[in-house]
Amino acid sequence: MPLLKPITFISILVLMATMMTGCDVKSHPHLTPLPQSTSSQLINDSSIGPFAIHIHTQDGKNGQLASVGLVSLPTRSTSGLSVYQVFYWSQGQQVEAYLTLPSKPGDYPLLVLLHGGWEVPKPGMYHSPFSWPASNQYSNQIITIAPEYRGYVQSEGTVHGLLGDLDDTEAAIQWASHIPGYSIRGLYLFGESLGGGVALQYAAQHHVDGVVALSPYVGPDAMDNWSKKLDWRPDPAAEYATAYGPEYLHGKLSLRYEKRSPYDQALEIQAPVLFLQGQEDHHVIWQSVAAMALRMKKAGKDVKLLLYKYGHHGLQKKYRSVTHQAIEKWFEQHGLPGPWPTSSNIH
Repeated sequence: MPLLKPITFISILVLMATMMTGCDVKSHPHLTPLPQSTSSQLINDSSIGPFAIHIHTQDGKNGQLASVGLVSLPTRSTSGLSVYQVFYWSQGQQVEAYLTLPSKPGDYPLLVLLHGGWEVPKPGMYHSPFSWPASNQYSNQIITIAPEYRGYVQSEGTVHGLLGDLDDTEAAIQWASHIPGYSIRGLYLFGESLGGGVALQYAAQHHVDGVVALSPYVGPDAMDNWSKKLDWRPDPAAEYATAYGPEYLHGKLSLRYEKRSPYDQALEIQAPVLFLQGQEDHHVIWQSVAAMALRMKKAGKDVKLLLYKYGHHGLQKKYRSVTHQAIEKWFEQHGLPGPWPTSSNIH
C-alpha cells in the first residue's frame, strides 16, 4: 500500500513532494518525476562553487559527498542562488539530492524537503520515479536540500521504507550542515505523506526548529488501528505483516512498531509542528493525523492542526493557495525568513 501523492506549491521555493501509498505510477497520474528538461553536469573534482573538499567517489562514510554538478535551469532564475545536483553517501550507497545555495557565504537556515514514497521496504524496487522538480526551488535567503532516498530516481539501491528514508535524511542534513563557508542557523523540515512521517520521526530524535507535515503518514500502528475502527480499505495490516512480521496482523505493539511510528514517538518531539490534513484523503487516514496532533497538544507541545473538510491527499487544486498562505505564515512565525512569492505564483 503506497502512501503518497504529489503536490506542488511554491513558498520560499516551490515545494513539491510526491507521495504514494503503494500504487504504481499509472495509479497516480499526478506524480512528477525529475523533469527531463532540467540539465546538469556532474563532475568528480572540487572545482565547483564552495565544494573545495575531497569528494569520495568510492566507499564514503554517511554524509560525505560523492559527486556534485551545477544544474542549468530551463525556467525561472533567482539572482544570488545556485542549484546543485549532488550524490552523497548513506549506508554505503550513493543518494541523489538537490541543493539550493545562496551565492554569498554566511549563516542561513536550512530547509529540508522530504517527498513521499513507500512506507515499507521494497527489495526489488529500483529507481522509483517519485521525486520533486529541481527547477522550481528558489530562494537566496535559505539553503534547501531535497534528498531522493535510496531506491528513488537516480539514487543507488532499493526502496527501504520509512526507516531507510530517515537514514538518508540524516546523512543529507549531515552533509548540508558542513558546506565550507556556510553555517546553519536553524533547521526546518517540510514533508508530505511518507515524507511527513520521516520529518516527524527525525524531529523525535534530533533538535529541529520547525516541522510542517502535509498529509503525513504517522505510523503503521496508527494506520492499522484506525483502519479497523473505520473498516478502511485496503486494510494495511497484511502489507505490514509481509514486510515486518506476523505481529502486525494482530496489532501487537512492539519495538518494531515504535521504531517505525511517529505517533508512538510523538511526545519526544520538541519542535513546533504544523499539521495540514484533508478529510477526504484516500491514502492517509485523517483521524490518525488528528489523533497524533491531539496527543501532542495534551502534552503541552507547540502544535497546530489544520483540517480541510473536502481535501484530498496533498491538498492540491483549490487548496493550494490557502495551504501556501498557512505554511508561509507559520514558517515566518517560527524564524524561517521570506521573502515569499505571492500566491499567484503557485502552480
